[in-house]
Amino acid sequence: MKKIIFDTETTGMFRGDRNDVAKGHYIVELGAIKIQDRRPTGEELHLFFKPKIKMDEEVIRIHQITNEFLADKPSFAEQLAQIEEFFDDPEVDEIIAHNIAFDQCFMNTELKRAKSKLKLIEPRFVITDSLKIARQSLKDIKKHNLDALCKYYNIDTSERESEGHGALLDSKLLLKVWLKLTGGQHNLFAENQVENTTENRAEKRFVEVENQTSSQAKNKDEELDQAAEKIMLLIQKNNTGFSWKKIENKTEDIELHQKILEKIRA
Repeated sequence: MKKIIFDTETTGMFRGDRNDVAKGHYIVELGAIKIQDRRPTGEELHLFFKPKIKMDEEVIRIHQITNEFLADKPSFAEQLAQIEEFFDDPEVDEIIAHNIAFDQCFMNTELKRAKSKLKLIEPRFVITDSLKIARQSLKDIKKHNLDALCKYYNIDTSERESEGHGALLDSKLLLKVWLKLTGGQHNLFAENQVENTTENRAEKRFVEVENQTSSQAKNKDEELDQAAEKIMLLIQKNNTGFSWKKIENKTEDIELHQKILEKIRA
């Protein structure tokens, strides 16, 4: 199944009930990317919207999207078909965002205004908040906003610093953060990435072999544990001391004997 990582830029935030942060405000930019098996699929959505209100300078300084730039852009409702097609994909089962309650509230408010039947809520989707995951996983840092996490993971944010917050850019940065937060994968985000390249097939085979080797080692370790336990029972039962002859399944493998002894002494 696929997942969507998305972000929004808005005209502001209602300073009231947290569950109604979008009251009187609008989305001006939406950026979203799809991933599958922890890799970008190449499917992206990037839209700008003309809101029904003017933004103040404080908000513009953050995302650097001006009222003049948005003046000729279509509204959210006028681009609803593209949004529904992207988010209402039957292959998508999870939505990810940083502080998702904010973006989710704005998206659902705009979808309702546009009279869409789509809602970014459970149980249609698994709703994942990367901010919550970061706070639970990285307790050694004080801040867990996107800038702080990019700094923590040494992710380049120079474009964000020079051009301001951007919904699509922030979604791509969040993907890099999310991969590290949830599995340590990195350097997987690349444009026009092809899943079945020779390198990817080789990497996949390497992982398969590595996992098989790990499984074999684990099974061997379990066998040693069982043998060591059996020996300990024999030693406890016979006060005359330890003797290999008292083991039912005798073996001439001296190296194996040594490993079992090491298990016992441990």
